[in-house]
Amino acid sequence: MDNTIQKTLLERLRESTYPIHKKLDHVFFQDINHVSKHEYIRFLEVHYVFYSQLHAKIEEGNDDFKAYLLQLIGLIKNDLLEINCKTLQAESENRIKSLHATGVKYVIYGSSNGAAMINAKLAKQDWAKALKRRFLSRRESHWKPFLNEIKNSNSDNNEIVKSAVEAFEIIHKISTRKSNSI
Repeated sequence: MDNTIQKTLLERLRESTYPIHKKLDHVFFQDINHVSKHEYIRFLEVHYVFYSQLHAKIEEGNDDFKAYLLQLIGLIKNDLLEINCKTLQAESENRIKSLHATGVKYVIYGSSNGAAMINAKLAKQDWAKALKRRFLSRRESHWKPFLNEIKNSNSDNNEIVKSAVEAFEIIHKISTRKSNSI
């Protein structure tokens, strides 16, 4: 009798992405309670490049999700323009293979939780109080339905987990580049 407990897809995603997610927690801000304007700009720039690259690499047949990524890219562009930063030309990362949309959705939809926390911290910074912070203040309506969809899944599809890990690795790689080489 096999007594191994098969993990749900959600458990596998959380477990597999945890190490790289922890690395990212400290990449953007030295002190989350005292975020500088430069750190905020860098955060937006990295996400702009990241979302642009993901948009180009999501597997075919995910038009709604690709449209959602374009909405997020638009929010970031507007935030950068509001603080007088030019928007970047996101280079295509040819080494990125096509990514499974479900793995990428886990990363993108889940990031709204971190965005809400960062937004609350920025709202207390004098220099940021007047900013709209569109990207960080978005309301994520996709996370709960997405969780419900996958939480009881025992899918053996390792491509979903690999794509989530790869998405985290992509943003980590972008975030560790020098500012002028994003």
